[in-house]
Amino acid sequence: MGAISRDRLIMSDVFIYNGNVFSENEKIIGPSSRALRYGDGLFETMRMKQGRISLADLHFDRLFRGLNTLQFRVPAEFNRQFLHEQIDRCAALNKVADSARIRLNVFRSSGSLQAPSDPSPHFIVEAHSLDPAYTELNTDGWTIDIFPHARKSCDLFSCLKHNNFQPYLMAALFAKTHELDDALVLNQYERIADSTLANIFILKKARLITNLPDEGCVDGVMRKFLLEKMKEAKIEVFRQPIHVQDLLEADEVFLTNAVAQMRWVKQFRKKTYPNDFARELFQRFLRS
Repeated sequence: MGAISRDRLIMSDVFIYNGNVFSENEKIIGPSSRALRYGDGLFETMRMKQGRISLADLHFDRLFRGLNTLQFRVPAEFNRQFLHEQIDRCAALNKVADSARIRLNVFRSSGSLQAPSDPSPHFIVEAHSLDPAYTELNTDGWTIDIFPHARKSCDLFSCLKHNNFQPYLMAALFAKTHELDDALVLNQYERIADSTLANIFILKKARLITNLPDEGCVDGVMRKFLLEKMKEAKIEVFRQPIHVQDLLEADEVFLTNAVAQMRWVKQFRKKTYPNDFARELFQRFLRS
């Protein structure tokens, strides 16, 4: 089936593919898709509140940097305004603009490994209802551990939100199997890169620490926002490698991403943490 008209949109979720509206059960990707074969693309997950995309500039900055890094041929009309309009449209069609989780996936279409048939971007926009309470600081602290079966490389692509998601996917399955709220992924140096969902901060001996971009972590939008806010507030943040032993010696641990904003970690193995500092940061910079 092809795209559907607006007068047929009496259904649950719909999504937008290359500007056309489809129902959630319609198939649009063929077997020659480079997104399916090779994970050739990028994605952004965003929070929409009262019809506005939170931290939109940071999201689009990261997306277009990534498209340039992955050598997409981006036409002039494929710009921030166009994507913003498509996101607004999808949220409106699904009637979730008051509080939504947005997923924007950008990818190349078909072609062989060395020769994509079309190097320009194709895109999918999804918009799903998000409980506003989800973006509050969690009152039940998370339990986390290390995913032992993969290491993330530290290279040109490690900071991107690209569709080659296998280490995080398996780490998420590991977390579920072991009844954890999330799992941390190590880099090639046996240090913390990030979690399946978020960047990591630790408070250790009154020093707030997050890792460096070259440690293999995704260039997180919420982390960047918080670093900017804390710089303005003259709160010093130390950017340095984080070892597993640092978690065992930390006074607090929290995770950040654009949708959930901040998640307090209560336990790592046998070590437990309070959330006094995390709660203070949340109240100061994230409560809206």
